[in-house]
Amino acid sequence: MTFTTRGSDHVYIQGKVSWVKYVTPDPLYNKWGVQIHPNAEGVEKIRELQTEGVKNQFKKDEDGYYINFSRPTERKIKGKIIGMTPPVVLNSDGVPLDGVAIGNGSDATLKLEIYSHPTPSGTKAKAARWEGLKIDNLVPFNKDTDFPDPAQKEQAEGLDEQPQQIW
Repeated sequence: MTFTTRGSDHVYIQGKVSWVKYVTPDPLYNKWGVQIHPNAEGVEKIRELQTEGVKNQFKKDEDGYYINFSRPTERKIKGKIIGMTPPVVLNSDGVPLDGVAIGNGSDATLKLEIYSHPTPSGTKAKAARWEGLKIDNLVPFNKDTDFPDPAQKEQAEGLDEQPQQIW
């Protein structure tokens, strides 16, 4: 389903998500990000968006085809830098998750904002921006497989074996 508000279209894609960064943006790119292995209907929607000019591309791994979407922490509007809010992430009951770690392989519905923007050549292009995520079936975070960076896994090693502080 696609609908329009404020000059933008919204598209919903269902599938399995991985590497969900909705609390802390990726420091390298200054964006929140998500990877989705879309279901068949989602693949069709994305292919249609690609024919309309959306640049996000499918890649393939051992689980099949996936695609990444992101949301910048800020954007430039009429010469001014405007901060953006993080994507909204809800559980299956519609309650905000507020920092809950989302494990790879969780079933989810991804909300994308599809918008037009000017290019340096003066033409218009389309892009997709991550707006929200509803986790339909939460897979618990697995510290052995779900850290996006091996260095983070190493940093966390041993912490969960430490005794809880009693004050």
